[in-house]
Amino acid sequence: MNWVCPLCSTSNDASWELCIVCDTPKPAEPEKKPDAAADEYTPPMYLDAMDALNRGAFGVAAQKFMLTAEMLDHAPSQNEYGNCLFQGKGVPKDLAEAVKWYEKAANQGYAPAQYNLGCCHFSGLGVPKDESAAFYWVQLSYKNGNVKAAYMLATFYYYGHGTEKNSAHALELFKVAADNNDQKAAYMAGCCYEKGWGTPRDFNLALEYYTKAADLGYAPALNAVGTCYFLGTGTEKNVYKASSYFKRSADFGSANGMYNYGFCLERGLGAAKDVEQAIFWYRQAAAKGHEKALTSLERLKEYRS
Repeated sequence: MNWVCPLCSTSNDASWELCIVCDTPKPAEPEKKPDAAADEYTPPMYLDAMDALNRGAFGVAAQKFMLTAEMLDHAPSQNEYGNCLFQGKGVPKDLAEAVKWYEKAANQGYAPAQYNLGCCHFSGLGVPKDESAAFYWVQLSYKNGNVKAAYMLATFYYYGHGTEKNSAHALELFKVAADNNDQKAAYMAGCCYEKGWGTPRDFNLALEYYTKAADLGYAPALNAVGTCYFLGTGTEKNVYKASSYFKRSADFGSANGMYNYGFCLERGLGAAKDVEQAIFWYRQAAAKGHEKALTSLERLKEYRS
């Protein structure tokens, strides 16, 4: 089981005795605070509310969440009632009121509510935009065991939202999220390894993470895997595999995938040469603002006339 550095919050492999980022020694016990409500009695009304929510009876669910949240100060109910208010399910949509309930649960140490509160602060939904507050709550949620927070926390370190930029720390968190099948995180880990962001460049690992994201159906990753095969980056060059990945990326709506698949069709690279189909895909990419696709259409204007 991975351990979290108490100094810089990096997730480290269980076998490592020192933090990979700051060399802090591994603590004797994992630095992980459980949710405050994790071991508490679960009120029957909360279970009824969850059942109503799953059945689509949103009004009933919202009412029961509110009663349990108010009468018992039950953190999971407070968070769920906040979700109802945030989404307008069973109650009128009220972002500011949702934030109040997230805060109640977050202050009890409930990790999902801490994450939701951080998201609200980051986007300025129901509360003034505050990246420092967003970083605080999302980091706390992750420390308290919410793996879902890993990707967002990684982006904070990657872009410097609410904290200093730290590409190495971002990469470690992208990998944590990728291990939990977060497609965007797997793609970003691939980008880090390909570009050498926070780590030495490693094209083999880049392809590994791109492939993981592609297998989860992420269009940019499908295009990235196709590019690796097309150029022979991290693997042997294979235009047939490249064309196949470009086609899948195009089918998922990637403008880059559309352009690259059109290029393969125009030149007969890994696919039967078909200029008409190439033009079709160039048009699809151009409609999304792809500059190279627009240039290709201009170049093929004589063919189309």
